[in-house]
Formats: sequence, C-alpha cells, structure tokens
Amino acid sequence: WLAAREVLDFPAWWREIDAIRDIRLEDRLEMYLDCRRTAERCSLWFLRNRRPPVDIATEVARFREPVMNLAAEYPYRLVGPLHDAAQALAATSAEDSNLAQSLGDIVVSEIEQLAIQYEKPWTIDFNQVFRGDSWQLCTSTPFAALTIATALRTSFRGKFGFDTRYSIGIGKADPGKAQGSMQTTGEAFQLSGKGLDGQSKENRQEISFTDEYPSIERFAKSTCYLLDALISNWTDKQCLAVSLAISGKANKELAKRFLPKAISEQAFGKHLSAANWNLVSRSLQIFESALSTQLTSP
Repeated sequence: WLAAREVLDFPAWWREIDAIRDIRLEDRLEMYLDCRRTAERCSLWFLRNRRPPVDIATEVARFREPVMNLAAEYPYRLVGPLHDAAQALAATSAEDSNLAQSLGDIVVSEIEQLAIQYEKPWTIDFNQVFRGDSWQLCTSTPFAALTIATALRTSFRGKFGFDTRYSIGIGKADPGKAQGSMQTTGEAFQLSGKGLDGQSKENRQEISFTDEYPSIERFAKSTCYLLDALISNWTDKQCLAVSLAISGKANKELAKRFLPKAISEQAFGKHLSAANWNLVSRSLQIFESALSTQLTSP
C-alpha cells in the first residue's frame, strides 16, 4: 500500500479533493472511495507481480516517473467504449459543476495576464466579454496578433478544457471608441466580425486585412489555416504545453508550472514534440517578422 501511495501520489489527490468547493458531500465521499479502490487494486498488483519482500523505495523509484508520465496522457489513450464513457462523464461533470469561474471571468483574466505571463512586448489596449460567451480585444502590436490568439486558444483548451473560435482583423480602430465600449468601430472590428460570421464548421481561425495588403493577406491566411488544423488535433495537455512554451522559458521551469500539477521535464518535452512545437514556433516567428515589415513599410 505504501508503494502504491507514493507511486500514484495519493496525498496530492487527497489535497485536490479537499480543495474543491461547493461540492455535495456524497460526491466528495465518492472521490475518496475511488482513491481507496485504486489504492487497493495497485497494492494487489504489487503483491502479485513483485517478488517478496517488496522494497518500497526501489519500487517507488522504478515506477513513479513512468506512471506519472502515463497519467498525464491517460485520458487521451482511452479508446472504444471506455473512452466514450469517460467523455460522457467529463461532459456531465462540466455541465453540473459550479466550481470554475464563469467563462467571462476566465477570458478577462487570461487576457489581462497575457503581457505579464509571457513577458512579451504585447500591448492589449482593451478587452471585453459580451453575451456571456463572446470576447474581443484590441492590440496595437498587430504583428503579434496570431501569436496572441494562439496563446489564448491553447490556454483555454489546456487550462479549462474549452475551445474558442477567433477572427483577427488587421486595420485601423476608432481611437475614440476603443475603450471597451460595445460600440467599437473601425476597419479592424469590421474585418474581424465579417471573418467570424463567414467561418465554416471546420474553421476555428480567420484573419483578414484591408485592401492595401493583398500579398501579405494570402500568406497570413495560409499560415492561420494550417495552424488551425494543427491546434484542432492537439490534446488538451499538448495545448497547455504550447501555451506555456510561447513564453520562451526553459522546459525545466515550464514543467513545474504544468496543471493540475508539475510534471517531469521529459514529459513536458514529449507534449511539445507531439505538437510539433519547434516548427510551429518558427512559423509564428516568420509570421511576426513578415507582418512587422509589411505593416511598418510606407
């Protein structure tokens, strides 16, 4: 039992259950019982598959890291009826839960933390949430628009489990009304709105420019669509890893900030590798450089 407890890090599970607020007593007790059943099964496995006497320290050293790595990917390795049952349970829990912040609070918080979290020279002039599930922001660093949008989309997926559609409009904004008002106007907002309305079911990302940038728009759209296809097929864990990696910090440090708890540097690197982050990062850098040159040229 001691080996099972340490390998699966049960104390962390218990702390997470204790930290949950606004939950029914029977649901909390059921979580504790699930932990107990898992502990019993794992203890039996050790007794049946390891030669006695079981050296607790040796077994923990042997299994803990591989099991932690597997646990990070476990929800995405399920197939067939078991996968369907897990998805149905997760959906039901999400619908019934009042534990998370409202969507609006999440969006506003994530946007407000952009420049701080990523330590990038991004300028967010204002942001707002309306109709409960729609959001917009205005930035005066338009060359970074696709990177900002990627950071937000992957953060929403990785941290909170929901995806978002977005449409980027590159153009002028009415400086007199770009103060968080619902009446924001200007080319950028018009282009963004038209792009969002014109999205197909398969398309979750769009970018549009004014007529003076026809060549860069074709390049930007192709980059945006290819990135959309990649992100749509990433797992939530891969999205979280990418959202952290955009900061440019070392993997060792970012692995400690992984949610719901830290993972090994090796596991973090595997998430990034599976998401082809090196190529995606280079594409975003080329995109930013090309837009910066075009948008600042006479």
